[in-house]
Amino acid sequence: MLLVEGEKTCDKAASLLPEFSVLTWQGGTGNVGKVDLAPLANRNVSIWPDADDAGQKAAEALSQRLLDLGAEVSVVDVSDIQAVAPKWDLADEVPEGIDIHAKLSNANQCRELSLFDNALSGAELLSATYPEIEWVLPNLLPKGLAMLAAPPKTGKSWLALEWCYQAVLNGHDALYLALEDSDRRINTRLKLAGKTREASKLGEINFWAGYKEDGRQIPVGPDAVLEVQRHLKLNPNTKLVVIDTMRPVMTTNRAGSKSYDEWVSDLRPWVKIASNRACILFIHHTRKKSGEADENPFETILGSQGIMATIDTVAVLVPKVGSKDALVHITGKDVEDAEFFYEWLYPSFIEGGDAKRKSLGSTQHLFYNYTEQHPGCTQADIIQTFQMDKGQVSKVISRLVEMGMVRKGGECGNQLFPIH
Repeated sequence: MLLVEGEKTCDKAASLLPEFSVLTWQGGTGNVGKVDLAPLANRNVSIWPDADDAGQKAAEALSQRLLDLGAEVSVVDVSDIQAVAPKWDLADEVPEGIDIHAKLSNANQCRELSLFDNALSGAELLSATYPEIEWVLPNLLPKGLAMLAAPPKTGKSWLALEWCYQAVLNGHDALYLALEDSDRRINTRLKLAGKTREASKLGEINFWAGYKEDGRQIPVGPDAVLEVQRHLKLNPNTKLVVIDTMRPVMTTNRAGSKSYDEWVSDLRPWVKIASNRACILFIHHTRKKSGEADENPFETILGSQGIMATIDTVAVLVPKVGSKDALVHITGKDVEDAEFFYEWLYPSFIEGGDAKRKSLGSTQHLFYNYTEQHPGCTQADIIQTFQMDKGQVSKVISRLVEMGMVRKGGECGNQLFPIH
């Protein structure tokens, strides 16, 4: 069997190659996905494409469909003809020096391909270059879907507002969907924040209250995704969208009992619209801690493991006992695991750093200075350098982390980096 493109070509090919049964299909190159090829199942089929890019693509698509039907398939190489006579087909005069019988005899045998035949090799990936991660807040919030989780009444909305403020300072627009607040409550919060923050910058943040006097409500599920997607399209400088809290926009609101698959189904559309556009930050809750000293803070997030598996960047705010200060634990696909100290400076949080340095003891100063001079060092490096007891070094480093002076990161999570 010989398969060609177009009725005119089919007629001419039948006269040139009487040893073949020559066929074509309706609709040209744009219809190769719809034509019924079942009559060619398990047959020996040669494809002669037109000498242009569209013809080559049509031949590739046809060959894979025929292979799926059990046919033996070969495709004639017309690249040499395309170089001297673009768009040539068998209905045209044969170019000088071209032997159509020889080309058919030497047609390339096709083989069935899997989806993964085009997988990139390690060598290709190693030699490739990709754009740098786009940060909304450096080393904290990259573009993508993010979550900030914390116990109730611990200041997570204040921290989210602070992040919006920092985003504005970085030249971005920010949208805060305060779904459990009214305009009056937002007004009060902004006036308080204006005591320690630049009011004009706070004024650049856009707010949408969930409790509207006119009865408007936030849409849920796919409709909520569509509205946020529309806003990002119409306002391309909006790089941070806070949704406080996430539960009102989810398709199902059984936060404690939703399955892994339900969470993934709800969150996947948000991942898609956030990717390469903005950071969409969900505000969520954690359960009461078990009291175990080594409890993983990310395991306290309410809901299924589907949350951790789907969301790109996860932050958990853990209040310090007896204080409104807090540690924020960060993990994610594009961020290093880290801990950030936030000091409560009424009425909001500020990231810890210089203010704490003055209160350091002599050994704490020594170790902190060492991390500044050797970022990425480990506790083992400090023990070896200062010839000190492992337990003492561990205790001091833990205190520096708790104070927000040093964070742990790196591939293994054991490297030390100073926080300024």
